[in-house]
Amino acid sequence: MAHLLRRSAHVIVVAVAVAIWSLATALPVAADGPTSTPVATTSASSATPATSSTTTNPSSSPTQAPASNIAAPSPGRGDPAPTTPAPSSATPAATASATTPTAPAPAATASATQPATAVSASSTPVPTTAAASQATPAATATASASPSATATKAATAVPQATALATTTTAVQVAAVQAATVVSTTTASSAPATASVTPAPALALSNYQTNQLDPYITSGGTTTRFLTNCVGQANCVQSVAPIQSAIDYIFAHVAQIPATDRTIYVLGGTFSENVSVKSLNSLTLQGSADGAGSTINGNVTIANSTDVKLNQLKVTSKIEVDNSRNVAVNNVAANNVSVAKSDTVTIQNATVTNGVQVADSKQVTVNNATVTNSNGNPGVSVAKSETVTLNNVTTNAGIKVAESRNVTVQNSTVSNAPSSPAIAVTRSENVAIANVTTDNRIEVDDSRDVKIVGTAKDDELKLDANQVVNLDVDGGDGDDAIELRGADVTGNVLISGGAGNDVLTIDNSRGSVFATPLDLLIDGGAGDDRFVFLGSASLNGVIDGGSGSNTLDFSGYASGIDVTLNAVGASGFDGSVANTGIAFKNISNLVGSPFADTLRTENLPDSVWQIGSASQLTVGGMTFTFSGIELAQAGAGNDVFEIRGEPAINVSGGAGDDAFVFIGAAVLHGIVDGQAGVNSLDLRQSATGQNIVLSDIGSQVGFMGLVAGIAGVFDNIGNFTGSPFRDMLRGLNRASDWLLSSGAPNRYDPKNGRSSTFTAIEDVHSGDGDD
Repeated sequence: MAHLLRRSAHVIVVAVAVAIWSLATALPVAADGPTSTPVATTSASSATPATSSTTTNPSSSPTQAPASNIAAPSPGRGDPAPTTPAPSSATPAATASATTPTAPAPAATASATQPATAVSASSTPVPTTAAASQATPAATATASASPSATATKAATAVPQATALATTTTAVQVAAVQAATVVSTTTASSAPATASVTPAPALALSNYQTNQLDPYITSGGTTTRFLTNCVGQANCVQSVAPIQSAIDYIFAHVAQIPATDRTIYVLGGTFSENVSVKSLNSLTLQGSADGAGSTINGNVTIANSTDVKLNQLKVTSKIEVDNSRNVAVNNVAANNVSVAKSDTVTIQNATVTNGVQVADSKQVTVNNATVTNSNGNPGVSVAKSETVTLNNVTTNAGIKVAESRNVTVQNSTVSNAPSSPAIAVTRSENVAIANVTTDNRIEVDDSRDVKIVGTAKDDELKLDANQVVNLDVDGGDGDDAIELRGADVTGNVLISGGAGNDVLTIDNSRGSVFATPLDLLIDGGAGDDRFVFLGSASLNGVIDGGSGSNTLDFSGYASGIDVTLNAVGASGFDGSVANTGIAFKNISNLVGSPFADTLRTENLPDSVWQIGSASQLTVGGMTFTFSGIELAQAGAGNDVFEIRGEPAINVSGGAGDDAFVFIGAAVLHGIVDGQAGVNSLDLRQSATGQNIVLSDIGSQVGFMGLVAGIAGVFDNIGNFTGSPFRDMLRGLNRASDWLLSSGAPNRYDPKNGRSSTFTAIEDVHSGDGDD
């Protein structure tokens, strides 16, 4: 009888087990719940660890469709394309026995079609167990006669893994890249202890282990993405945790609001390539305290909107492609490139191999240090619109090509000696302001270019070729502005600003300013120097502004002819013949290495001081000059005071002019009185003089020689001797001499010309009847 009872009890136990198994297999596979509860791994304190499946290869992933009702991201993001692992016939990977009907087993997450971590499957396919609600205890059953059966994922037969939970909603089988938690459950006729099999621990930095990042927080729930999820609730395990977090947000974008799409990466080094594709509203947030959040790979942002990278170090490249509203803040990177994008900001960045912007608009690089060791520009802008480079320091130059609305300001730019600091080509509306450079700025085939120096002493070297509308302002400080190039047209304004500036114009590449519509070069305040090299021409106006300003032709390729025609507010106004140069407020002139002329046409009476430091004075305004071979006075009654031994020709013009020799002066040139009644005055001479008349003058008076003139004099009618013994010799023709003790003496050669003379002690007639 006892034997029959024991046999009946055994049959009843088996029947109950079969019934439970039948009920379990009839339930549907769990779908995503409305709260998108993250997959969790748990372990009981009394469990005995068994062998668990692990993540094996970041580039391998199952290709089955996700069991979730959330559309999976398009494949190809992040690392190489996924592959499908082969099924295994080995023994089950892990076994857990439940002690009570309500003890939940860990759920296994589904793998999306993103690059992910493969799970090694080692058991025969078994039915997938659905999750029950909290009111109904969850249970698992076996499908075989074995005392213990394993419920696990088979790579070839079961689309996704078993999900079990005791919450009021079903556990979501999420499509998460490289995120795998494998669990098994065992039903037995004897009571057993619940057990969770941990995955073997991977190498982790101390920072990752302690800080448990990356993670996201949404709806009050924090989900972590780690290389080892042992002991962590709401955790996704992956060898590429940052990419897994991005793909998790992508897969759950409908459930995670934009304000919660922040991935916190607070420290450590992550050796992975990170890809953000076709995603709107994402922030990758590094360590705020600078503890170090390093991505040892590339970061790619493509086809996305509202993406931020904050406080990260990227050892390779940051690429922004076909995206909008992207901010890269407090980032160190090897290289940054922006292509086909709109509204991109790169701020507080250190970039070791250049920044490239192409086919984009609304791009700002602010407070950045950019170097480049491969020979390319530190910053290059091509085919872009509205690009601002502010407070940029680079040792490899800046290049702008085929772009518009480009601003470079408050920056320090250097480059190799043979390369321009800033090069602008085929661009429009380019502003360069408050920039310190160690080399020249080149502007070619561009229009609407404005260059403004700093408040300090600037050296701006501008190569301009085929430029329309150019504005250069040296700003405050003693600036050196050099303009070199060809064919600058349109409205051109060059200003030295305050300070003692040097503006150099060089046409070594051709005519600098060929046909400008309106050209003004303004020295501003200070003592400014305008230097012309080659055969530079302007077809415009130079305004020296206030101060003592200079025109310098010492490097010019031909002689110049300068005319002073008015007294200005600060210096003289005038022009330079055959150059198109008009000037205002100029006080000094340096001639060329060739024959140069200085004229004072239409000016009132002037006083010329000819010597080692020559100058003229008109109406109290003084003009100094050097390197001039002909000093030509105008219609006024002018005085030429000759000192030293100057090599110059002097001409009096139309008025009554006086040529005064002071001390031991010897003029190496010609004195030409031209029209009017002109005088040779020797009263301040240091020695007696012999005056020899050789012919009648070409216009008036006489032609002749005097010891104080190495050349000849012409058109002189009156002579005044020195304090010493002087002699006057007449022409070789019949002449009349009128000698008087009181009135001036008179010489008349009977040819319609006559002369007066005083303080001459000796007179000699020439040949003829006198």
